[in-house]
Amino acid sequence: MIYSKLLNGKRSQKRSRTGNRPWLGVFFGLAAVVAMAGCSSRQYAKRADKEAYRILAKKEAAIFGRTNEFTIATKYSAIDPYELKAQQIISERLETGDKLLTLADALEIAVQNSRDYQLQKERLYLTALTLTGNRYTFGPQFLAQSTGTLARDSAARTSGNVDSVVEGTQLLRTGGRLTATLANGLFRYFTGAPQKEAISVVSLDFVQPLLRGAWAKVAAENLTQAERNVVYELRTYNHFQKTFAVNIVSSYYRILREKDTVRNQYGNYLRVRASMERVAAQSEAGRTTATQADQALQSELSSRRNYISAVKRYQDVVNDFKITLGLPVGMILKFDDKALDDIRDAGLTPLQFNQVAGYQLAVTNQLEVLNSIDQFEDTQRKIRVAASGLKPGLNFFARADLDSEGNIDYTKFDIDKVRVSTGLQLDLPIDRLLERNAYRAALVNFEARIRTLSLELDDLRRDISEALRNLEQLSQTYEIQKDELKLAERRVEREEMFLEAGRSQIRDLLESQDARIRSQNGLTQTLVDYHIARLNLLLRIGVLKTDIERFWIADQSLPSQISSAMTPAVSAAPESLITPDQLFGN
Repeated sequence: MIYSKLLNGKRSQKRSRTGNRPWLGVFFGLAAVVAMAGCSSRQYAKRADKEAYRILAKKEAAIFGRTNEFTIATKYSAIDPYELKAQQIISERLETGDKLLTLADALEIAVQNSRDYQLQKERLYLTALTLTGNRYTFGPQFLAQSTGTLARDSAARTSGNVDSVVEGTQLLRTGGRLTATLANGLFRYFTGAPQKEAISVVSLDFVQPLLRGAWAKVAAENLTQAERNVVYELRTYNHFQKTFAVNIVSSYYRILREKDTVRNQYGNYLRVRASMERVAAQSEAGRTTATQADQALQSELSSRRNYISAVKRYQDVVNDFKITLGLPVGMILKFDDKALDDIRDAGLTPLQFNQVAGYQLAVTNQLEVLNSIDQFEDTQRKIRVAASGLKPGLNFFARADLDSEGNIDYTKFDIDKVRVSTGLQLDLPIDRLLERNAYRAALVNFEARIRTLSLELDDLRRDISEALRNLEQLSQTYEIQKDELKLAERRVEREEMFLEAGRSQIRDLLESQDARIRSQNGLTQTLVDYHIARLNLLLRIGVLKTDIERFWIADQSLPSQISSAMTPAVSAAPESLITPDQLFGN
């Protein structure tokens, strides 16, 4: 508007206040434009979110057949970044409270507050945001520029000049580029002779490579890779969600295991202390030796030390869990023992597949494995792209432009005076050292990717094999420990009666009590370890369903490709021992 008034020689009443300083109007106009741009920054962020979320929703529906609500917004997102003070964050971390936390509560809180979880969401979002940029490259792009100049020459003549360009560009997936340009130049003297000029140009350019860099498989490679990267990140994010859920469940179980250990150690401490007091009384009455009294005292001190260590371990794992959940460390958390009771009632759930079937499941269901297979295909495409750089450059080009004459307005072009040109541009591959190196590097990267993929598949089968053996060991160990606990309890009862009757020494009772506490703690630990190992194995082969209620103890039905008649890989019978001859193949 300011430029229009200057070029038309119009002056308002306020113009007299600025005298011969028309640049002030230009300055204030530019300042207004900058201020308006600053006010719309949040709108830009909202539009970026909308486009990225739409991409993720469509890709997720295509991959998994469903969509979930996704957002990277946090409680800080609505706050002006310049208004958020460090003191607020410091104060939040000092918050306290008292909460009974069930396993389901822990999972919900972790999703809402975990820093790692939020980081993974942001990583997925940024991958989708990158794709919007790659898609933008192949979309219509428009440019509108206008440059205004005020000048004063040696003859004291003041002139104004405005050069404007409106341009539209379309990059084609074939590698071609189409550009339409409208240029307009306006010039006028404000003093002296009232001279003016107006020049307008309309041009249309098209360039299409025919050899090097031509056609979609090469020209659109960056877009293809960006599209695939979103798929990879969605798979990685989905796998992370399941891994994260398993880690929360595992941490919760370990806390309950430590909690059970604290109870066991405290109960053992009370029993050993009672035994020590009884021996001390017998020693004063001369019914036992000083050696036995010292043994009882030493055992009491040892059990006290073990209890203190168990308390510390429990407090440490609880604090670690608070950080995992994103809760202030000052929070007081109580944990529901029902989760431990549930797996005690469930026992050891066997898995109905062997290592071969598990491997077959993993290569078709495990999302990280699917990513590795697809990334192998990426390196194949890179070879084609690099090979294209070795070809001659042969471009077809065409151009059409039309100019206005003299002071004719750009809306009054004479279409009969359009100029058209077309031709071929050849660039012979005389110097292609860099392109040669890029091609050779692509071949090296391809073979490296073959080795990486084969190693990942070998690691996968090894992990499945080791996990199944681990479950077998835990299963048999659990059954043995149940028998050990029964035996330890009988020993304690018998030694207490013998000690009362004077037929046994305190050392025998103390040893039986030590055996019982080891069996109690070992039984709980093995039970927890088995269920954690089972969840991790199902996760490793890609069949763990975390969207079902209480997935940590629910029956995880296997895909239909696994035969229902397959023999369980894990047996609960402790008698089924492998012989050395079977192990060594003799």
